[in-house]
Amino acid sequence: VFNPIYTTYSNNKVYVVNQASPGSLDEIDTATDTISNTVTVGNFSSYVSIYNGKAYVSNGGDDTISVVDLSTFTISSTISVGGEPSSSYIFDDNLYVFNNVDGTISVIDTSTDSVIDTITIGATPNSMLQLNNKKYVTYATGIKVLDANDTEIANLTDVSQPTNMTSYGDYIYVINQTGNNVGVIDTLNDTVVTTISTDPTPIMLKILGTDIYVLHYGSAINVIDVLTNTVTDT
Repeated sequence: VFNPIYTTYSNNKVYVVNQASPGSLDEIDTATDTISNTVTVGNFSSYVSIYNGKAYVSNGGDDTISVVDLSTFTISSTISVGGEPSSSYIFDDNLYVFNNVDGTISVIDTSTDSVIDTITIGATPNSMLQLNNKKYVTYATGIKVLDANDTEIANLTDVSQPTNMTSYGDYIYVINQTGNNVGVIDTLNDTVVTTISTDPTPIMLKILGTDIYVLHYGSAINVIDVLTNTVTDT
């Protein structure tokens, strides 16, 4: 590998995005821990999503997505998207690609590998989650809520630089990075029902059972009990 920036796992294989000009995608066989395939993609690639026998690699330097046929490990198509594509998400057979420069999401039909919609979000779209037939997208100053047709139905702004999200039941837990807390959103009415104070500068959270683990820059990990919405350990 060379200058690896992102990895993901699928069907006993690890896929590594190498950021360069041009970038590349490596496939690692976990049975032997060796590189089994490599393909050159676009410039300054940064992310990959695996779906239905294909790898979708975001090329931030080209404003494209390289589609890799995993059966042959060759490029099957190159899709033009918005400015500086980054992370991507699969929902309902569609690939949702964040475009950092444009503040948009390009929606790609994975059956045809073509762009079918472009959704305006706002500066720096960051993460995306689907719950109760709605999609929630964090961006620099809020959270956009999209319905099943990807139409905006709400814009939650009573958050502070929201980033990473997870869910439990009907509730979404979102990091408010500058607010030093985790917001709790009731997805039945799309309102922030409470905030849970954490250590400074939370950056990432993961849920395990009924505990959410909140990671911070240069400090401890807070543990939140979702049954009481309180920090129970640090």
